[in-house]
Amino acid sequence: MTHWIMVLSLPLVFLIVMVIIGSGIFGKKTKYGFQKLKQFMVYFIEMYTVIFIGISAITYFESGSFIFWQSNESFFEYFQRGLAVYSTYQLFVFATLKLSVAADQDSYLAYKKVLRVVLQHIDNDLSLSKLKEFLEGNYESPMFSNGVRSSLSHLIEVIEEYSVITDNYDKGGYKKELVLTLNSQIIDVEHILETYNLAWMSSFLLYILK
Repeated sequence: MTHWIMVLSLPLVFLIVMVIIGSGIFGKKTKYGFQKLKQFMVYFIEMYTVIFIGISAITYFESGSFIFWQSNESFFEYFQRGLAVYSTYQLFVFATLKLSVAADQDSYLAYKKVLRVVLQHIDNDLSLSKLKEFLEGNYESPMFSNGVRSSLSHLIEVIEEYSVITDNYDKGGYKKELVLTLNSQIIDVEHILETYNLAWMSSFLLYILK
């Protein structure tokens, strides 16, 4: 059992040492490369641990012994088991993370639509009263997460401030600033939506540490 724990913990120890040493000796120009290496190591450790535990459990239930030191089975049989464990785990991670982020994606897609509607009204000087009705009607939508609903609440306040400005010069300056803010928020939302397609969707650890 001691050997089993040592083999299992070896990659984790290596990652900790690598992070401690790398943080001190890598300069700003090499931080990006170091970050990529660290992400690869995190993914490798997760897969190594899952495969090791999976194969060990299967071997133990079938033969009463753990991997590589008591069982007389061939390496090819271990390889087949490892591939089966890896494939099953990847399907489990993919399905779990996809379901967990689906609600967030729906929320941000709905918020992106709201931002575009607001931008269209502001940019073309359309009716602000109808715009406020639209925003207030969407505020209680169950599709919005708490974070998005908070942003929507702030957006409603900004529109109310904009609607009471009477001086054309002040309103023109406020409009330009508001249009820039809305475009910036749309870019941020699009970036968030794009991150859901990145490689960390195949790893629980990378998803947690992202």
